[in-house]
Amino acid sequence: MIKNYIFTLAVVILVGGLTACTPKNSPVNDSGQNTSTKSEAIPQPEQLPAKQQSDDIPAVWAKSYRVSQQELCEAATEDREAACTTYDIQSIKTNVDWINQYYHAQLQDSALGIATEKNVDKSQGEFRQYYDGSMVSFVGQRYQLVTFSRFHNVYLGGAHNVFSVQYDVFDLKVRKKLALNDVLHKNSQSKILALLKQNNAHKLKEYGTDLDSLKLSENFYFAGNGLVFVYALYEIAPFVYGMPELHVPYEDLKGLLKTEYMPSLPDMTLSENFS
Repeated sequence: MIKNYIFTLAVVILVGGLTACTPKNSPVNDSGQNTSTKSEAIPQPEQLPAKQQSDDIPAVWAKSYRVSQQELCEAATEDREAACTTYDIQSIKTNVDWINQYYHAQLQDSALGIATEKNVDKSQGEFRQYYDGSMVSFVGQRYQLVTFSRFHNVYLGGAHNVFSVQYDVFDLKVRKKLALNDVLHKNSQSKILALLKQNNAHKLKEYGTDLDSLKLSENFYFAGNGLVFVYALYEIAPFVYGMPELHVPYEDLKGLLKTEYMPSLPDMTLSENFS
């Protein structure tokens, strides 16, 4: 009897061991053989249908280059002394063709102005030295928004030079340079102007700005902490302050700034629950 018990126990252990070696979800045929095949590879993003892929937003690279640098001299006139002006034009090249075309058009406008100058022999007398330089710089990219700046510096005599910085914000999805109305909801400018005055009250008081005449600048860019409005020399402050920048935090722009241009903001309700 003991022998029969040992034999039965051995059979149970053997069958159990064979069963354990078979994958739980592996199909078997009538003869008990495993008919499973290797699982198919998970499709990579590039293998998915086009409608399932994320929008194709390129990572923009940019390289500055000098277009031209030349000195042109003009003879004296009744209104102006003889002077030589050094023109230094720099631009930028990117991996986005339509942005390159935009700055190429800007270059043509600059070259047209220089071509009208009359050059004379510098050895004919004394000439004042002037300067007219411009350059384009890559500022940064946040998803579909890419920003460049155009710096223009001119000295044509007088106490000091005159300069300007123009920011160009491009939307890579819609392939266009954005104007202020493109990023704001309709009829929101008056509310944003009030927020601008509120958030920059100390600066505006220091500048001596006339608040009644203050308007939203069309020269703007997206910073890490809010929307920044940039003003020209003398527009809202004396020259000593340069080009003033006034900002409105993103938190205050909810419902005023279009959703596609609003960055993801942290949920402060979580921290409030633990305070």
